[in-house]
Amino acid sequence: MTKKGMLAIINNGIEFFIGSMLLILVTFMYSLEEAGAWIVFITLLFVGTKFREGITQTSLMKFSVGVSREQRFSVYRISILITIGIEGLLGGISALGAMFISDEVLKVLLTNYLWLALPQALFRLFQFISQSRLDVQSMINSNVVLLNIMIMIWMYAYSAQLMLGQLPIVLGVAYWVGLCWQNLMHNTLSWPMHRSGLRLPEGYLNFAMNGLLRELFGTISSRAYILFTAGLVGYTESALVGIASRYANLIYLPNSAYQGLLYPKACELVQKGTTRAMFHFYRRALSWMQAGFIPYVAVLISFGSLGIVLLHGMEFIPALPFFVVLIIAGAFISPYGHAFGSVCQAAGRPDLVTKLVLANSVVNLLLSYIFIASLGVWGAVLAPIATDLAGLVAIQIILKRTFSSQLVESAATLSRRLTVLVRLLMKNTKKLA
Repeated sequence: MTKKGMLAIINNGIEFFIGSMLLILVTFMYSLEEAGAWIVFITLLFVGTKFREGITQTSLMKFSVGVSREQRFSVYRISILITIGIEGLLGGISALGAMFISDEVLKVLLTNYLWLALPQALFRLFQFISQSRLDVQSMINSNVVLLNIMIMIWMYAYSAQLMLGQLPIVLGVAYWVGLCWQNLMHNTLSWPMHRSGLRLPEGYLNFAMNGLLRELFGTISSRAYILFTAGLVGYTESALVGIASRYANLIYLPNSAYQGLLYPKACELVQKGTTRAMFHFYRRALSWMQAGFIPYVAVLISFGSLGIVLLHGMEFIPALPFFVVLIIAGAFISPYGHAFGSVCQAAGRPDLVTKLVLANSVVNLLLSYIFIASLGVWGAVLAPIATDLAGLVAIQIILKRTFSSQLVESAATLSRRLTVLVRLLMKNTKKLA
C-alpha cells in the first residue's frame, strides 16, 4: 500500500502539473481579464465533470470491485455509455447558454465546451477503471502520455498565438490521442460481452442518484465563490482567487491519492462484515496522513507563494494571502469530508453523504453570497472555510449516532505520530549528512 500510495501521489502530481501549466500559458499569453474568463469556464467545466462523475465514479468503484468478471466488464460498458450521454447533454446546454451571454470571450469558450469535455470525460473514466483495479502504474503511464502531448499543444498554441476561445478545441485533441493510448493499454476490443449485456447491478441506481446529488450540489457549492466573485466583484478578482485556490489544491494531492487507495480497501472490509475494522483502518490512516501534513504545509506556504509570483507575474501578489489561508484549512479540515464520503458509501449508506452535502451546499451558497457581497474577494475564501468547520462537527455527530464510531483521533495520538515522523526525518537526514 505504501508503494502504491507513493505512485498515486506521483500520478496526482502529474495531473496537477498539466492543469498548472495550462494556467501558466493562459496568464502568460492573455490579459488578466481574459484569464478570469478562462477560470470561470474551467469552473463550469469542473462542475460538469463532477456532475458526471457523481453518477459513474462511485458506482464504478462500488460495483466492479470484488465481483464476477462478467459484472465488472458490464459496469465498465455502462459507465462509458452514461459518460457519453451526459457529456452530450451538457455540451448542448453549454452551447444553448452561450447564446444568452454578452461577454464574447466566455461565449466562444462555452460554445466549444464539448470539444474538450467529451474526450476529457472518457480519459478520466479509464483512469477510474485503472484505479478500481489499484493499477496505479497504468494511470501514471496514461498521464505521462497525455503530458507529452499537452506540451506539444502548448507550444503550438503559443507559437500560433491562438485566440483564447480556440484552446478547448486544441486541448481536446490531446485528450483524444491520450484516450487512444488508454484503449490500447486496456485492450478494450477484447472485453468479453456476455448475455447479461448492460444489465445494471442491484443498487447501482441508488448509488448513482446519491452520487449525482452529492457531487452536483457539492461542486456547485464549492465553486460558487468563483462565479459569485466574477459576478459581484469582477473577472480580475476571480482570476486572483482562482489562482490561489488552484495552487492551494497542492495540499489535496497526497490526501486524494492516499484516500483513493483507501476506498477499495474499505469496500473489501465491509464485504467481509467488518465495518468497525474499516473505521479503525480509516482513523489510523487519517491520523498518520495529517501528522505528515504539518511539515508539508510549511514547505507549501514557503515555496508555493514564491512559485505563484515567478510563474504568473507580480500582478498575482495579492493572491498570496488567499493561498496561505486555503492551504492551512485544506490540510486540517477537508480530509475528513473526503473520508466521511468513503466510509459511508463503503458501508452502504450513501444517503448520509448526500444529506450532509445538500445541507452544506445550501449553507455555503448563502455564506458565499453574503460574505462576497459584504467583504469582497476575501469573502470567497472565508465562506467555504466556515462551511467546512460546521460540516466537520456534523460529521462527528452523524458517525457517532449511526455507526457508534468516529474518524478524528485524539490530539495525543496525532502528537505521538508527529513525533515518530520527526524522528524518522532526523534519522534519515543524519544518514544523508
